[in-house]
Order: sequence, then structure tokens, then C-alpha cells
Amino acid sequence: MNIDHLAKLTQSDANLANPHLMTAVEIVNSPDVQIKAPVHGLVSSGLTSVWLDNRGGITGATGTGVKLDGNKADEVTNQGVITGGNGVALDMGGGDDLLIIKKGSRFNGEVDGGSGTNQVILDDAEGGTFEGATRMQHLWVGKGSWELTGALHANRQGKVYSDATLINRSGIKGTMDIEPGASYSGGNVDNLNVAGTLLLDPAITARTRITNDLNLKPGSSVNFKIGVDQQHSVLNVGNTLTLGNPTLHLDVQPESDELLKRQLPIAKATTIDGRFGAISSNLTTLEPELIYTPKGIFVEFKRKESPAITA
Repeated sequence: MNIDHLAKLTQSDANLANPHLMTAVEIVNSPDVQIKAPVHGLVSSGLTSVWLDNRGGITGATGTGVKLDGNKADEVTNQGVITGGNGVALDMGGGDDLLIIKKGSRFNGEVDGGSGTNQVILDDAEGGTFEGATRMQHLWVGKGSWELTGALHANRQGKVYSDATLINRSGIKGTMDIEPGASYSGGNVDNLNVAGTLLLDPAITARTRITNDLNLKPGSSVNFKIGVDQQHSVLNVGNTLTLGNPTLHLDVQPESDELLKRQLPIAKATTIDGRFGAISSNLTTLEPELIYTPKGIFVEFKRKESPAITA
């Protein structure tokens, strides 16, 4: 489907003669509609900005699923399936574009933000999955629990907002801020500022990697999970780990005397500045003790002392 044809049908002659006067073309693809084309599923040369809400399916059999050329500011909301037979599902072209991801979104092929300064928002209370993108400069996680399964190599600055969760199973460039009430876990990120919760869970990844700096702000917390056979996730910081008196929560499943024989690494960094302000756990017979070295933080366990019996 050629979006330029729609633009010509919906614009006045004056607007067509003066492209700067043209407004956006709005397209809503309903859940039960499947758009299939032999080359590109939807294509625009940039005659006008495009606002697309895809709830169904869009397929370009041998080309791109949705191809938005030109230098207009386009906006795409996806909660359906976009497929590109050439390996590119969505090409947003030039201009400063916005991509909004909802539950049910799926891209069969690469997502390319194109030139300009582009943003992607993961925004659905029910959460979902995002496959990553090229040339997306900002990642915002608005609400819900989201898994990032592909890289965001062009990200400069992003944020996880309160009541939202980001599970990073790939890599994020730039800096991510985690607001109070928000949580982050897994993957690689260049820089991380945490005012909410950092989750270290071996079920997600064996190592959480911060390429440069990690700042655990006052009021933040680290949830450190220890599983069967003392499996745990180690926090690796390439440069400086700054601890602004965060709280460390230990979640041990199951509690075992084997912990008495182990000293488990929590974090490793080139430089460590500060300490945890408090430590809590779900342990009943053991108690944790933190050990600090210039380049590491470890936890070991000892048996709780029985309360003294008074006559």
C-alpha cells in the first residue's frame, strides 16, 4: 500500500503545492486486518508525516514491512505483527520519529529508526517484549514489565519510570536511569543510575554487566537472589561502583548449611566508593555478613546465635 496515494486523496490542492502545510496521514490497522504486498507492506516517500497504529498484520513479501522515507516526524504504535521479507520489518526514515510498543507487538525483521533523533517507548501495563532496534537514541519504559531481547546500540539516554520493569537480555548503549519504584535486571548497559531496584537473579543472567559506571543512589535497593547450589548473578562494573547507602535484600532459596562453606561475590568493580546502608534477608537459621575489598563485595554466612536463656 502506497501511503503517498492516501496523502493525495486527503490533502487539499493548496497543501499538495506547499508540502510544509500538509498534516499527517493517520492509519489504523485493525486486529482482524492483514495487509500483504508483493514488495513493501506500507510505503511512503515522505510527502507527509505518517501516524500509524498497527493492531493487525503488515507484511512486505520481498521488501520492508513498513517503509517511511523522507524527513518527516513519523509515529508508529505497534501491537500487531510487522514482517519484512528483506529482513527489515520497520524503516522509519529521516526526521525525529517515535515508536510506541504495546503488548502483542512483534517484528519479524530489523527495526531501523533511521536518521534524526528517534525514541522508542515501551508502554503497556500488561508488559511485553521488544526485539531491539538500530538508530534509536532514546529508550523509555513507561509502564509494565518488559523484556528487551535485542540490542539498542544507538541509545544515548533512557529511563525506566516508576512502577515499570526492564529485563535486559541484550545490550544497551548510553545511560539508563531507574526511577524510584522502578526495577532493572540483566544484560549489558554502558552506565546505570539506580534510584529504584536493581535485581540480580541467576534465572535471568549469570552476570549483570555495567561497562562504565553504576550509581546506586540513596533510597535504592539491590535484590540479590541465591538459588539451588548457591547459584547467583554477579554484578560486574567496568569502572566505578558508587554506593549511596542502598539496601541489600538477600533472597535465598533454599536455605542450606552449604552456605556456611561459601563466600559469594556480589559485585566486582575497578573502584568501589561507599557501602550498603542496610542488609535484610529471608534467612531463619543463618545470618549474612558483607566483606568489602578494594575491587569487590562478597557475602558470607554464619549460624545465628541462639538467644541466651535467663533464669
